[in-house]
Amino acid sequence: MTTKRSLFVRLVPCRCLRGEEETVTTLDYSHCSLEQVPKEIFTFEKTLEELYLDANQIEELPKQLFNCQSLHKLSLPDNDLTTLPASIANLINLRELDVSKNGIQEFPENIKNCKVLTVVEASVNPISKLPDGFSQLLNLTQLYLNDAFLEFLPANFGRLTKLQILELRENQLKMLPKTMNRLTQLERLDLGSNEFTEVPEVLEQLSGLKEFWMDGNRLTFIPGFIGSLKQLTYLDVSKNNIEMIEEGISACENLQDLLLSSNSLQQLPETIGSLKNVTTLKIDENQLMYLPDSIGGLVSIEELDCSFNEVEALPSSVGQLTNIRTFAADHNYLQQLPPEIGSWKNITVLFLHSNKLETLPEEMGDMQKLKVINLSDNRLKNLPFSFTKLQQLTAMWLSDNQSKPLIPLQKETDSETQKMVLTNYMFPQQPRTEDVMFISDNESFNPSLWEEQRKQRAQVAFDCDEDKDEREAPPREGNLKRYPTPYPDELKNMVKTVQTIVHRLKDEETCEDSGKELKPHEDQQVVNNDVGVKTSESTTPVRIKADEREKYMIGNSLQKTSESEAEISPGSLPVTTNMKASENLKHIVNHDDVFEESEELSSDEEMKMAEMRPPLIESSINQPKVVALSNNKKDDTKDTDSLSDEVTHNSNQNNSNCSSPSRMSDSVSLNTDSSQDTSLCSPVKQTHIGINSKIRVLG
Repeated sequence: MTTKRSLFVRLVPCRCLRGEEETVTTLDYSHCSLEQVPKEIFTFEKTLEELYLDANQIEELPKQLFNCQSLHKLSLPDNDLTTLPASIANLINLRELDVSKNGIQEFPENIKNCKVLTVVEASVNPISKLPDGFSQLLNLTQLYLNDAFLEFLPANFGRLTKLQILELRENQLKMLPKTMNRLTQLERLDLGSNEFTEVPEVLEQLSGLKEFWMDGNRLTFIPGFIGSLKQLTYLDVSKNNIEMIEEGISACENLQDLLLSSNSLQQLPETIGSLKNVTTLKIDENQLMYLPDSIGGLVSIEELDCSFNEVEALPSSVGQLTNIRTFAADHNYLQQLPPEIGSWKNITVLFLHSNKLETLPEEMGDMQKLKVINLSDNRLKNLPFSFTKLQQLTAMWLSDNQSKPLIPLQKETDSETQKMVLTNYMFPQQPRTEDVMFISDNESFNPSLWEEQRKQRAQVAFDCDEDKDEREAPPREGNLKRYPTPYPDELKNMVKTVQTIVHRLKDEETCEDSGKELKPHEDQQVVNNDVGVKTSESTTPVRIKADEREKYMIGNSLQKTSESEAEISPGSLPVTTNMKASENLKHIVNHDDVFEESEELSSDEEMKMAEMRPPLIESSINQPKVVALSNNKKDDTKDTDSLSDEVTHNSNQNNSNCSSPSRMSDSVSLNTDSSQDTSLCSPVKQTHIGINSKIRVLG
């Protein structure tokens, strides 16, 4: 009946003529660069069931959106949301909610009114806790809260008895609530990259668990009760500090993937051979000195990785691993291989590089399906003649610098065993040392020259909050420093740092604004002697023209100034400053602010620029001689003020450009005897100035 009705609707397109409304159940506005929810959505609020607004720039949700009572699925990932409105409780028929990759910090308490909610995806949000009402979503089957700031779960979290998938990766969890033992329907649990120091005991009751991640934590051992998880098929406890695995793990009858990489294991339990269904075993990057004989019981294994250990020999029982396809034992201390490995009829990839192998068994020629073998960095003198039977071999690496995957081999008779062997110019292999360069079959390659050129290449510097002072310093050409790329764990820590910096900057701006409004204290006095500035020797005085382009830069901080003398060629400038005055000095202009004047300024524009400058404190000093700054000469008082402003700016400009912008010298030194100083600090035309000036203290 449904098919016939939909067909009838298509045959009669003019439904509006009969007064019927168009039925729209799904709208997709994904990747539309929207900054707000489109209003046309609300015209279908009675019939809309699915709404997709993925990957936009939406910052808030309108209240009218939550009048869509028929909405079943609301998808809002990868937006700019910071809050989830309490009005979401009106969506009583909502079943799936996706708000991942936003800036949401918490769920509203009344989300508990969404009684039929079954799937919640809220990963990659700065959520620090879940409300108690969240545990009242009794129909919830899937919950994704990866990459958040969770430190704990609600005590009554165990009420979510219908949960089947729970992912809490990359949080700050240290324990689980005891009520979680009621989650008997849970099939997938991801606790990776948290702060657990032991496997929670409540997991022992999760009899239906099939997939369990607990990698990237601080575990030191795997308890035996893990064997009670009879349905477990996938176990990942890599990247921990595990030193021991209790034998109870052998009770995991259905275990297929066991990942123990990057731990501190020195031995495996003898009962590991009882895991008859294991197809993948990764025990690389540990401290294993041997493999137990019981490892031959892993009859279903297809991939075995024991690289980066301290294994000196493989047990003969490995010959029973007839289904193995990939075997990696590189970076160990293997001196020989058991002949039983010839029974690996299904092996396709074999990694044995960086060992101490001197010979290989003839039985390896029976590996008819072998495609890739790596034997580089060993001590082999030759290869068995049986290697000629490896018809499917596509790559055989004998050196790290080998240019081609396959290199022709020649047969010859071994002088010691009188057997026919295979060899070429790669043999005998030399052990790798720091002093010995790699043997290369490419004559055009020069390792020492390549290394020297690599050091001379320019590297890229990434912007990050660390080492900011080093980045501000001008880098030398061709020798840029590359900073480490921040990873998710570091980014989390950087969030708090950024927030602290933002608050601090706001406080500084507040202090800066208040400092400008404060009047100078009455006790702030400056006694200045006559300032004599002698011009450089020239036949005629040079006037500073108003159309001259200048850049004024003033340091962002002024340190306390003590009594000091500043020598001025050829005279001297003694400056006496009250200590109270130095303590009351405030920030005037940020060192990043640069004022650029236009090439031609009228006298009125000069007055406007003078008004924009910070007020100066008048002090009683002798009236200096005045040099005209423009063709339209003002009265002596105005010219004196503008001239003294320029002297102050030029003095601060020399301090801010020629030295570190964050450090101001205690002693004041002015030198206008030549144009060399201005050429170093400013790109404008240089002139010689002859003036007697006064110094004003910035308030």
